Amino acid sequence: MTKAWLIDVAAREIRAVEVDGLGSWQKLVGGPIELAWQWDTGDVLYVDEEGLFKPQRHFFRLADRGDYPFAGNGLVIGRELIDDEGEYLGVDNTAVELATLQASVAFVTRAQADAWALGNASEPAVTFATVENGKVTIEVFARMGSVFADMPKPKETDDGA
Repeated sequence: MTKAWLIDVAAREIRAVEVDGLGSWQKLVGGPIELAWQWDTGDVLYVDEEGLFKPQRHFFRLADRGDYPFAGNGLVIGRELIDDEGEYLGVDNTAVELATLQASVAFVTRAQADAWALGNASEPAVTFATVENGKVTIEVFARMGSVFADMPKPKETDDGA
């Protein structure tokens, strides 16, 4: 078992958890994981890849990555461990300290996330980049306003997540 940090948006807290492979990561995050940020230490923040497709009440922002709010929980795990032959051994305990993470995370309500999306509606949300002859071309498939607007609203009786 490895120590990790769970960013629990419903409880509005960050707490230590023990993880044991991909299945435990996905269970804590609430769905298939997606890498959202990597610190210089090698620690990685994972979020729910499908978070914006679910009726969310709770979000968080990460100061280190100042763009959009993340929907649902986040999980910070340590760097990957690789042996001398290049074989994956698992992940290390997190190097990012709890106080550092707490200072970087801001919990956000659905209303705050919606307001952010409205103010950033024209910003690209889904892009595809190609490189040809050294020239980068970026195609925008969706913008923040439409992505957040299409996110299902929670039912009044839902208790969150």
